[in-house]
Amino acid sequence: MATYKESIGTAVTNVAGDPPAPLEGQVWYNSSTGSFRIQKADAGGAWATGGNLNTGKMSGSGGGTQTSTLAFAGKNNSFGDLNSVEAYNGSSWTVKNTMNTQRSYMGGVGASNTAVLAIAGGDPGTFANVESYNGTNWTETTDVNTARNGLSAAGVQTNAVAFGGQPTGASTELWNGSNWTEVNNLNNGRRDMAGSGTSTSAIGVGGNPPTKIAESWNGTNWTTISSANANKEKGGGAGASNTSFLVFGSSPYIAATESWNGSAWTELNDLNTGVQTNTGTGTAGSAISVGGYSSGTLATTQTEEWNAPAVVTKTITTS
Repeated sequence: MATYKESIGTAVTNVAGDPPAPLEGQVWYNSSTGSFRIQKADAGGAWATGGNLNTGKMSGSGGGTQTSTLAFAGKNNSFGDLNSVEAYNGSSWTVKNTMNTQRSYMGGVGASNTAVLAIAGGDPGTFANVESYNGTNWTETTDVNTARNGLSAAGVQTNAVAFGGQPTGASTELWNGSNWTEVNNLNNGRRDMAGSGTSTSAIGVGGNPPTKIAESWNGTNWTTISSANANKEKGGGAGASNTSFLVFGSSPYIAATESWNGSAWTELNDLNTGVQTNTGTGTAGSAISVGGYSSGTLATTQTEEWNAPAVVTKTITTS
C-alpha cells in the first residue's frame, strides 16, 4: 500500500473536515474540529483459529485465498506421501477428488479453490510432472523442464513462476498456461523457501540451508533485497506482489510472523502454534496457514487465519 509520505510528501494540509480518501501516514489539520488528524494502521492484527482439516498433513501445498483455498498432497504422520485434497470456504474443509500422483514438497499456485496448479515435488526423489485442478478433477499437463522438490511458486493456474528447490537450487521457470520456459536463475540457490506473488512480481525468502536471504522477481531478473529479521526455513508465505508479502512459521516449529512492504521487514504477532512445513495462501493482509509439523504433533490439522490491522483515522493529541 502506498503511504502519504511516499506519494505526496510531509506537508500538513488544512482541511475543513477530513479528506475523502486519506492515505496511510497522511496528516492534516481539521479546521472544523480544530484538531490534527492522521490516517494510520490500528493496533493489532492477529492469527485466529480456523476450521480443522479432515486429514492432517505436512509438507503439502496449496493455492487460493483465505476464504477459497485448496490444500493438496503432502505427508501424513508416518511420513508417507499423500494425494489427498481439501477445499476451504472460510470456515470448513471439504474433501475433494484426489490428485493423480502422491507427492510432497511441491509448488502450488491458484486464484481460488477451483483453479489450482500443482508443480513438481517429491521426497525422496524428484518429479517433473504438473497437475491442473478445475474444481472437480486433476489433469496432467506439461512437465517442468527440471525435475525438483522443495521448490516455491507464485502466480495463478495459467500464469506462474516456479523457482528454487533441489537438486538445481537456483533454477527458475515461467509458465504461460501451456509450456514452461527456463529463465534467469535466483542469485542464491536454495530449497524450502516461502514464496508468493505473481509471475512478474514475486518474492522468495529464507530456505535451506537456514537463511534470512530474500529475493524479489520482476518478471525478468531476481534482485537480492533486505534480509528477513530471522531465518525462514520451511515456512508458509502469502502475498499479492513483491512489495506486499507475509511469511509465517519456520523450522524448528517457529511461530514468528514477518511482513515485507517493499523496503523493510516488520515483526508482527506470532501464530498461535509454532509450526514448520505449513502451507500458506492468500495475501499479506488476509492469509491462511494450513497444516504442518508442530512440536510433538506430526501432520497437524490446524488452520490459522491472519487479518491485518485496519487503517483508520485518528485524532492526534498533545497531552
